[in-house]
Amino acid sequence: MVISAGIRVLAFALAGAIVVAVAPAGAQDKLQFNYIMHAEPEGVFWNIVLQGMNDACRDLDVDCLMIGAGGGGDNPRQLANFQASVAAGVDGIVTTIPDDNMFDAAVQEALDAGIPVIAANVDDSEGRAGNPRLSFIGSGLWQAAYDVAEALATHFPEGDIHLLLGHSDLTQGFAIQRAAGITAYLEEYKAAHPERKITWEVVEVSNDGAKVTSRVGAYLQAVPETNAYIDTSIWHAQVAQMLREQGGKPGEVVIGGFGAYNLAIDEIKKGWVAVTQDQGAYLQGYLPIVQLKLLAAGLPPFDIDTAGSLKGVVDAEVAETLSGLRVWSLQ
Repeated sequence: MVISAGIRVLAFALAGAIVVAVAPAGAQDKLQFNYIMHAEPEGVFWNIVLQGMNDACRDLDVDCLMIGAGGGGDNPRQLANFQASVAAGVDGIVTTIPDDNMFDAAVQEALDAGIPVIAANVDDSEGRAGNPRLSFIGSGLWQAAYDVAEALATHFPEGDIHLLLGHSDLTQGFAIQRAAGITAYLEEYKAAHPERKITWEVVEVSNDGAKVTSRVGAYLQAVPETNAYIDTSIWHAQVAQMLREQGGKPGEVVIGGFGAYNLAIDEIKKGWVAVTQDQGAYLQGYLPIVQLKLLAAGLPPFDIDTAGSLKGVVDAEVAETLSGLRVWSLQ
C-alpha cells in the first residue's frame, strides 16, 4: 500500500481485529471516523475500499480507522469492534450490516450516544425498516443481483437451461440477498418461457477461490447438462479459467458474477465470462466518509447507490471502456 507524504499509518489489534488507521501526521482534535467491516482491509475487494477511505480522510482532513473482523464472516467479532468504537466516543461510524438482527441494538445505542452511523457495502435486507442506521451507501444487493441475472439471461443458449447458483455463504447478508435477487429473476424468466425447461440449483460453494473452483468443477462433472453459472461473490473468473484448463469452450457454460477486477474483465474480453457487476469498491470507501463529514456540518443523511451511479452491469461492450479506479486487481 502506497501512502502519500505527510500521512502516518497505525496498525494495532482491537478485539482481535485487523485495524488500519490513516491520519495526517501531527493531527490533533480532528473528527474521528471508524469504518467497521466484516472482512479484512487487505482483501482484494476491501483493499480498494480502504484506498477510497484513505483518500477521503486525507482530502477532508479527518482521522480514520478501518477495522476488520480478522477473518471474513466473524459477525460477533465485528459487533465487538463496533461496540468498542462506540465506547471510545468516535465522531462517526461506517459499518457493514452482514446480519439482519445482530447489529440493531448496537446501532441504536450509538445513535442514542450522538454518534451517527452509516451502513456501507452490506445493508439490512429491510433497509431502514430493519436497522436504524441513518443511510446506506453501496450497491443494492438484491437489485444488483437481479440485474446481473437478467443480463446473463441474454447470453443463454437455445433450448433447456440448467443453472448452478454458487452461494458463497449461507450466513452472510451479501450472499443471501444476492442469491434472492438472482432467484427472483430466474423465477420470472422461467414463467416467461413455459415452452422451455428452465432449472437451477443453489449450492454453497464457499467464498474461497480454490474451494469454489473445486466444488463447481465437481458439480459440472456430476451434472453435465449445466450450461450456466452465476456466483454470488467474485470467483466466476476462476471458474472460467478452470473450464478453459479442462478443455472447454467459451460459452459452453454461460458465466456471471460480481466484481470489476482485472481477471473478470479479461475473461469477459476473451468471451469466457458473460457479465460481471461493478458495485463501486472505491466509492464505498470514499463516499461514507464524505457523508459523515456532511452530517457533522448539519446536513441530512441520504442513500447512495454506488452501482447504479456506475451502471454497474459490465458486459463485453462496457469492459472495453473500464479503467482507473473502477478496476481493481485480483491475482
